[in-house]
Amino acid sequence: MHDGLGLATKRLAAPRSPLDRADAALGLIFAAVAVAIAIWGFGILGHALQTAASFNIWFQADSPRVIGNLTDRQSNHARTSVHPAASILLTPIVIALHKLGIPALLASEGLVLAAAAVCGGVFYIVLRMLGLPRLAASVFTALFLSSAAFIHWYSQIELNTVAGATIVVALLALAYGRTKSELWWVLVSAATLSITITNWSIGLAATVVRWPLRRCVMISLAALTIVMLLSLVQMFTFWHAASFFRIGAVSSEMHWSALGSEHDGLPTDPPLMNMRSLFLTTMLAPDPVVETQDGDKVVTNQDVPATSGTPFAIAASVAWITLLGCGLLGALGGIRNDLRRPFVAGLGLMLLGQMVLHSIYGNPTFLYAPHFLPLLVALAALSWFTPLRWLALGLAGVACVAGGVNNVHAFRSAAALANQIIDQGGNAIQPAFPANDVLPAR
Repeated sequence: MHDGLGLATKRLAAPRSPLDRADAALGLIFAAVAVAIAIWGFGILGHALQTAASFNIWFQADSPRVIGNLTDRQSNHARTSVHPAASILLTPIVIALHKLGIPALLASEGLVLAAAAVCGGVFYIVLRMLGLPRLAASVFTALFLSSAAFIHWYSQIELNTVAGATIVVALLALAYGRTKSELWWVLVSAATLSITITNWSIGLAATVVRWPLRRCVMISLAALTIVMLLSLVQMFTFWHAASFFRIGAVSSEMHWSALGSEHDGLPTDPPLMNMRSLFLTTMLAPDPVVETQDGDKVVTNQDVPATSGTPFAIAASVAWITLLGCGLLGALGGIRNDLRRPFVAGLGLMLLGQMVLHSIYGNPTFLYAPHFLPLLVALAALSWFTPLRWLALGLAGVACVAGGVNNVHAFRSAAALANQIIDQGGNAIQPAFPANDVLPAR
């Protein structure tokens, strides 16, 4: 039989190890650790990103908008143009929890904690299904959880965390292979599209390498139809909700690209700087700085030297870069392996899509780090399938420990800067998201 793109495989073959209760227990443990890290991070940040004056403070994140959308159906849901079904899928959950007596902010944080749990637990299962032994899968999952992306983003309320969880689920589907029912693949593809429109490339890449072309098209069209229907219902039930399938929705995003910035006479980062952030800053955070961008004070690390953090940063950077090289060797070897070839091909397409997009779109690149993180650690984990597996595992341990220490330091510094900005009055309050019971003014 053949998967999509003519990739030869056995029946529903996937390079998975037999899973048992020990794996289920370890998956739950990693999910719990992920939640604990997120709760710790929420405590460090406090309410710095939860006021009406918090716009753009945290690496240009729209935290007040996300909180407003999650807690109020009547808030401005215009950004559903690029988050196609986020409001209709997530807001009812938060509102329902609030009606049960849970404070709205706490309910919103609960969504992030759930996304963190999915990432921690499911990513471990992905690695086990890929064929890594428990020790190696555990080390690479720990590397995932100690990363700059996880520590910085799963501690505040943003949609990129939920989007990151959908990418981990897509990797699970990619590692598993075809299912008896295509419905599961339809739901996975729809999930990647529903939260962030550009992440549909993840669902499409997984589908195209696992299914014959005709069934791939059917699965993808079914997923698109589901999200379009959700979007249409969303337009009539959420204030100012927009459809994602308008040409104008795509063209308006050009403002945030390098081409749009150049047209507006604004400075842009070269593609290589964006790639440095994608491949390095996602794992290891340099010391953050505060910049004034379009009149707002922004905590950022886009143009900061990569090794500007703690003394651990250099060791962690060397270990991580070398580990990525070993992972690339594993990927090249995987192309010649019938069982791993579909996973390697799908992962390669996913990474290529993110690289092309973010070479010209999104500043700072770190804002999208939760989208890159699962792909990068999965690539690094392929190093296990090389003769350098034990060296690679040691490098992963160094990157995990040294990088984790560095990332905690960078996160604390960024949190302090964010709170300092809020103490000084914060950024301009946007009329569409005024101070209210959920978003107090500062």
